[in-house]
Parts: sequence; structure tokens; C-alpha cells
Amino acid sequence: MWHRILIASLFLASAFVVPLVLLPPTLVSAATSVDILVKATPAGGVIPPADANPGEGWVGLRPEIDMTNISALGVPTLVHIGNYYGYSLPIYNNDNEEVYSDLAIPGRWDGESDFIVYLYVCVSNANEKDNRLNMQLEWEHYTSGADAVPATANILTYEQIVASNAQYQTHTLQYTIDYDIDGPDIITAHDILGLRVRRIAATQDEIIGEVILVHSEVYFHRGDILGEEDEMAVGIILIALVILALGLTVVMFATREMMLGFPCVIFWAVLGGYAYTESTTAWGDWQYFLFFASMGMAIFCALAMYGLREKRDTIADEEMERGDGGYIDEEYWGEEKDEFEPEKKERRRTRELRERAERRRAGEKAKRY
Repeated sequence: MWHRILIASLFLASAFVVPLVLLPPTLVSAATSVDILVKATPAGGVIPPADANPGEGWVGLRPEIDMTNISALGVPTLVHIGNYYGYSLPIYNNDNEEVYSDLAIPGRWDGESDFIVYLYVCVSNANEKDNRLNMQLEWEHYTSGADAVPATANILTYEQIVASNAQYQTHTLQYTIDYDIDGPDIITAHDILGLRVRRIAATQDEIIGEVILVHSEVYFHRGDILGEEDEMAVGIILIALVILALGLTVVMFATREMMLGFPCVIFWAVLGGYAYTESTTAWGDWQYFLFFASMGMAIFCALAMYGLREKRDTIADEEMERGDGGYIDEEYWGEEKDEFEPEKKERRRTRELRERAERRRAGEKAKRY
């Protein structure tokens, strides 16, 4: 019987361990150059928003630059630096020295958070330390098939102090796009987001050279399962606890093993406590009701464990007497069942059971006649 209990316990334990092992690890590497999933701040890499939680998911998309306009006008100037190309931008003066780009809002966006735009720039000249550059980002959106292409734009600016005298010193400029600033026409998934980047005059200490736009990306907080790993982990733990508690309860009743009652009570209580910690509203969410249901099952399993113990004791008492008239502590000596080992005397318990059985048989005969 014990080997069955051990096998059942190992099987149920696997239901708890396996889901935890299969939890997806924190992803910190880029999937492709145009679709990057960021789970934490990589050293020297892309920087998610400062208030981002380590477990949150962010998807980064590179907007598509309008090369047709740049090729036709010949500006801004394409600059080659080692393995990189960039667009050299003087201060804008109605001279087409600007970069247009657009992208479609991904369906993986959660639909309720602002976007983060990053411009990766560098200065063209050396000896620019403590001078300033100022970059302007204009953005607008429309829903294809429902809206007209807007002629207006929202304007964001970012002024940066140059960090060193090195030529091509890099800086990351961060802009936040308020997705519902144009309410009620808020940004929704699959809208077309249009961007325009210009360099404008700094408030003071303007850099001498130009600003080179090397790269740009837009980051969205994910709303799919990869963006909600904390919630997914909570769900997996709850499911594992339910499987363990319910499985142990079923096995306890199926095998009638009272020893399984204690782990049943423990796991039902743990499930109830975990559900209570995840509840946010009294009588308002399912975790709160699961807490009471789990506590009730813990009490029920404790009573069932006691009931199974009493049942086994009753059966043991009934089986004290053999069907053939013998008793569990009797040993036959001769060929006849009434012959016992001469040296052994009847024990007191055996004598009392024999007398009680004889009285019961005598009473049954009297009833028949």
C-alpha cells in the first residue's frame, strides 16, 4: 500500500514542479533588427522606460524611413562612419533637412500605455563637450479606412548636453508619445504612426558641427502573454496547487488511506492562503471566493481523514473473529481445529472473544427456533 502512496505523491508533485520549470526565462536578447523583445536593461543596449518593471515585456519596432524623399531631394546628407550610416542634420531652416518615417502600431501592444521613441544620435565634430544639441520629434496617427491623413502634428523636443570631446560622441534621446492625447481619437492597434525628426536650435551653447541620426526605434508595452509573465506565473502556481490538492483528495478516497489526509489539508490551506494574497477586492474577485472554498476543503479533508481512520478501526474489530470459528492469536496443534498446543493456555482476550461469540451464536439459534 505504501508504494502506491509514494507513486501517487510523486505523480502529483510532478504536476507542481513541471509547470514551474517550463516558465519562460527572462528574455534580454534581440530577436531581429526590426522586432526586439526587451525584458530588462541590457548593458550598453536598448534602455526601456525608467519605470518599467523587470518582468514586463516591451517590443521595439524600427520605423521605416522614407528614402524616396531623401533620394529625390538629396538631403539630409548620408554619412558613412565605419560600419554605420547616418543622416547628418543641420538646424532646420525650411530646407528639407529632416527625416520622415512611419510604422503600424503592433497588435501586441497592450492598448493602454504610452509609447517610447528613442533616437540614437552622435555629434559630427570633436571638442563639443558641454555644448548642446536639440532634436525635435513630430508625430501623428490615423486609422486606415476610418480617418483622413492628418495635416497636423504633435511636437516633442529633447535637448542634450554633449558628454565628451570625442568625435562622434553618441547619445540616446528619449521621447514619450501620449497615446490618448488626441482623445477621443486615441491611438489604437494597427493605426499608422507618422514621425518626422528635425534638429532645432538649442537654448544655449549650440554645438559647432551637425547631429547625425544613426538609428531610431519605437517601444510598445506588450499586452500578449509574453508581456504578462507575472500574471501567467500566478496562474500556473494556482493551477498547480489546485491539481495537487484535488489529486491528493481523490487518491485519499480512492485508496482509503487516511495518511493522505494530512497533505490534503496542507495543500488546500496553502492554496487558500495564496488565493487570498492574490485577491484585491473582498467579495469582488474569484480569488477571494477560492480562499473560502479552499479553507472549507481543508476542514472537510481533516474530517474525512478522521472518518477513514474510524472506519478502518471498525473493520479491524469485525475481522478479529475468523469465519471458521478461530481467532487471530490461536495456533492449531493437532489435526483437529479444536486441538491447541498443550503448553499454551488460552489468553484472556481470546477467552473473552470466544465467550462473546458463543453467546451471540446461542442468541441467533434461539431466534431461529
